[in-house]
Amino acid sequence: MAKKAANPEPKAEKKASSKSKEATKVKEVTKAKVAKPAAKASVKEKPEKVKKSTQTKAELTAANEDGKKWTELRENHGSEKAISYSMNADIPANTPIQHKVFGWGYVISSDNNRLQVLFESGIKQLISNYKR
Repeated sequence: MAKKAANPEPKAEKKASSKSKEATKVKEVTKAKVAKPAAKASVKEKPEKVKKSTQTKAELTAANEDGKKWTELRENHGSEKAISYSMNADIPANTPIQHKVFGWGYVISSDNNRLQVLFESGIKQLISNYKR
């Protein structure tokens, strides 16, 4: 019977040692999981590429000139009452207009019911005298 009493203790030791092995494996797995995000973080630390402008120098210069011209026209004609833009309206050239989206603009030319209007954001083509 002494042998039976001696046997349960080694089983307990085996269970304890298997538990410690499992705990070691869990620690190794968690260390591996912690190490992976650190590697991903180093990828994010790379400097971002600078986006190149799609506009050419000539386009930027033209846009800058349009902005100056718009400011000048706004100062000269801003006190005049601007016509609310409507596709159905017949709007003559050299007239200030108020557009719902683009804001204050000045009609540069009016050809074949097409208006060329200078807004703060640039020159836009609008339709006028539209018949339904």
